[in-house]
Amino acid sequence: MHIAMNQWKHNLLSSGIRHAMPLVLLPGVAQCKKTVREAVYDASIQAEAALLLADRYPSPAAIMMMDLSLEAEAFGASVTFPEHEVPSVTAPCVSDLPSITQLSVPGLDAFRLPTYLKAAEMVIQGLHSKPVFASCIGPVSLAGRLIEITELMTSMMLEPDMIHLLLEKCTRFLLDYANAYKRLGANGILIAEPVAGLLSPDLCETFSSKYVARIVDALQDDSFLVILHNCGPALPLISSINGTRAAGLSLGNACDIARAQPLITPDTLVLGNIDPVSVLARGSEDDIQRIVMERLHQTALHPNYVLSSGCDMPYSTPMNNIDALFRTVDEFNHR
Repeated sequence: MHIAMNQWKHNLLSSGIRHAMPLVLLPGVAQCKKTVREAVYDASIQAEAALLLADRYPSPAAIMMMDLSLEAEAFGASVTFPEHEVPSVTAPCVSDLPSITQLSVPGLDAFRLPTYLKAAEMVIQGLHSKPVFASCIGPVSLAGRLIEITELMTSMMLEPDMIHLLLEKCTRFLLDYANAYKRLGANGILIAEPVAGLLSPDLCETFSSKYVARIVDALQDDSFLVILHNCGPALPLISSINGTRAAGLSLGNACDIARAQPLITPDTLVLGNIDPVSVLARGSEDDIQRIVMERLHQTALHPNYVLSSGCDMPYSTPMNNIDALFRTVDEFNHR
């Protein structure tokens, strides 16, 4: 469905009320009585969960499953598939300059990519009340799954040209992949870049932000917005993250949101940053109410703040806890 996304963003910023847009697809899979292992191979399960959640909650957008093994698997990395958790990479597929030079950029028919594209297409066709955001990994985080993470960090200092070659291939693939979602009619994409949170500001700019900015510049327009997710503390990286020109920033629970907000441009959506495990999955409804209220009061002077989970919620998150999150936002709006 075509939605004027800049107007959508403006409406969120100027609505005068607070919104919540957590990453809830895995608990939705559980609600459908399916396992995560089943969902990562079956587009209809992902779509059923997304549509169920879109109907149940007043989130201003639907966000598809975040699976940070997907793109690495397409390149040839080994992946393991737990029953109730997202898959994870178990072994990289490159180790040095010769192997990176020989690494082929996969097509969009590789491994499970068609499943995730199909799931998004089904939700786009079935949901007419709100935008649909796809999700993908970020360039340096993909590189960190294709080459061992210690080797990645060391080579940034000692062999930067080798890492830039790897990042060029990652970025070329991610541009094609994100653009496929845009062609299907998705209204945006959430790019998860957790490895950026491990870097210094200079390294973040050099090895992450400039590559993310290329994706943003190529794809972001009035019909398609990019939200950048950073799981790290983020405060030292705000200047670099701002430089990506993404329409939104999704901050992890390690970030001090009260200190970060004033450093982010006021026309940028800021999502964050309730702890998805200790609070949303394992906390009581009273815990959630207290922490959500605290976060909303902390950001009272920043209308660009949209309450969200600091990362995707675990499969085991009780629906009652998600209900409590949305109920508390509604109570805050009607206080």
